[in-house]
Amino acid sequence: MTAGWARPALIAAGALVVAATLVSFVLWGAHGPALLLEMVAAYCF
Repeated sequence: MTAGWARPALIAAGALVVAATLVSFVLWGAHGPALLLEMVAAYCF
């Protein structure tokens, strides 16, 4: 029963990881590491 949703959930999680990685590389290339650090600091604190 759980096998029906486990594979799509795993694929969706993998897609989110790939998308987050691509976004981080785009932001790194566009503005350098300072922008990423500022975004993390603003989100966490």
